[in-house]
Amino acid sequence: MGWPERRLELPSDVVRLRRDQVTHKKMTSPVSPPIPDGSTYRCTATVLIDTRGHVTGLFEVRGCPSSYRSIIEEAVLQWAFYPPEVDGKKVDAVVDFKFLFD
Repeated sequence: MGWPERRLELPSDVVRLRRDQVTHKKMTSPVSPPIPDGSTYRCTATVLIDTRGHVTGLFEVRGCPSSYRSIIEEAVLQWAFYPPEVDGKKVDAVVDFKFLFD
């Protein structure tokens, strides 16, 4: 699978949540590629989670080389969440997740 590299417009019914407002059922960490000595990459990935808790999109990856997108995507595709809720109602949500490669 693979999502487009360009930034996508979020649907109007998607709610932006903080990381502490969603709960993982399953999470895997990306496998870090070889990194030049002394280098550190702090990446942020914007992930779309649907009302069933499935990851349905990776909207953008910021703060690291573009080659890291596929590494992050591979990990994110394996994630599962409890359905995100706002005021007791299940919602489609976008959440930013941070990754550190050093």
